[in-house]
Amino acid sequence: MSLDGRLRLLARLPDPLQLFDISSDGRVLLARSTLRVGINGLPAGETKERDLSLLDVSEIDDVSPDGKTLLITKYGKVGGAGHWSVYLRKTDGSPAVRLGEGQAFSLSPDGKQAVTMLLSPPQLVFLPIGPGEPTKLKNENIRAYQAVLWLPDGKRIFFLGDQTGQGLRGYLQDLAGGAPRPVTPPGLPCDAAAILSPDGKSVAIQDGRGISVHPVDGGQPRPIPGLNSDYSPAAWVADGLYIYWARTLPFQVYRVDPSTGQKQLWKEIEPADPAGVRNLYSLQLSRDLKSYFYSYSRDLVDLYLVEGLK
Repeated sequence: MSLDGRLRLLARLPDPLQLFDISSDGRVLLARSTLRVGINGLPAGETKERDLSLLDVSEIDDVSPDGKTLLITKYGKVGGAGHWSVYLRKTDGSPAVRLGEGQAFSLSPDGKQAVTMLLSPPQLVFLPIGPGEPTKLKNENIRAYQAVLWLPDGKRIFFLGDQTGQGLRGYLQDLAGGAPRPVTPPGLPCDAAAILSPDGKSVAIQDGRGISVHPVDGGQPRPIPGLNSDYSPAAWVADGLYIYWARTLPFQVYRVDPSTGQKQLWKEIEPADPAGVRNLYSLQLSRDLKSYFYSYSRDLVDLYLVEGLK
């Protein structure tokens, strides 16, 4: 732009670039940023993490109890209609299988279905793994779903949802029909996370202040002592609740006693190449704790010195 306000196009390029500086002799410093969201994990019996990502942006949402199958959401333009698609991928590295559209949540206890969400309007859909047709669960004025979990009987789900005018809270819903029943008070933060106990009678929820245990059939929540909002629940197995703190590398995973809050460092996790890694999230553990998987985001920037622009 000249001082009298005239604009002149210098270059048109296929990628978004950021202009940092222009020298007095006309050289230009530009940057190109590349964001990738991927999946790493350690399958059982292996000693080195494996990259199980799908193209440029993919997120792990659940793992089968034996740790051999991942439920993945693929984002971006190659995801399909609406740009989000649901995939299954074996941890042996074999090609992923597309199940359908939407945001993935969790696998059914028998491994025969995956619960997912179509985005507009929000609609829970049960995708068959193998032959069969998708089925839908009636939306009872829920305008946002997150953390949809199957109870062990496979007949009910627990989810965090925002029912019109009530704010985010936990609900229990029977898959045979009927309206969802509130389990927790409203007012949970938008990034709340939840995990069910092995018997399905309790749910641990990250509520913005810490992690609290709520009875699924109703009752007063019980905060777990000593935990703040930096911790997120990852798995709940017979020997305790597994939580993680992912604000710094390496990723710290703890086993905690839900009754006393006593915690013990279980594992530290870090990608083999930490360059550009901004955060780790959505940690998934197999039931026997012999394998783990997580999502990560990586932002790399390439600098270019450009000459000859006139």
